[in-house]
Amino acid sequence: MMEEGQQQDYFNQKRIELMIDMANKKVLAELEEMKRVVKVLETEIVTLKQKAERGPPINKIMDEVKVEEAKTEQQPTPEVQQEPAPVEAKEEVKSDGDNRYGDYTSDDVSVDKFFYFGNKKE
Repeated sequence: MMEEGQQQDYFNQKRIELMIDMANKKVLAELEEMKRVVKVLETEIVTLKQKAERGPPINKIMDEVKVEEAKTEQQPTPEVQQEPAPVEAKEEVKSDGDNRYGDYTSDDVSVDKFFYFGNKKE
């Protein structure tokens, strides 16, 4: 009879073989699916080539496109009416000395202080 260690090795070996077989089957199935998709794409390419050979020449198609563009250019476009610009109401500035609400001007605070918030440049 086999020892306990030999049995474990045997079971581990069988488990690994089984996992490898399952992975191989999965890879083979994916390859078969890819082959099928490639065949379908090949047939589509062949049919598109055949349609292109039988279809109208490209010059005729381009002429039709140019005619359609000319028709759309000839149609008058409705004029856009310009709306008058809204009159902006000026806000009243409170002069009670409380500057916490943002009634600063660009002359009150330098740009460096505004963007760097007191961090020193090095």
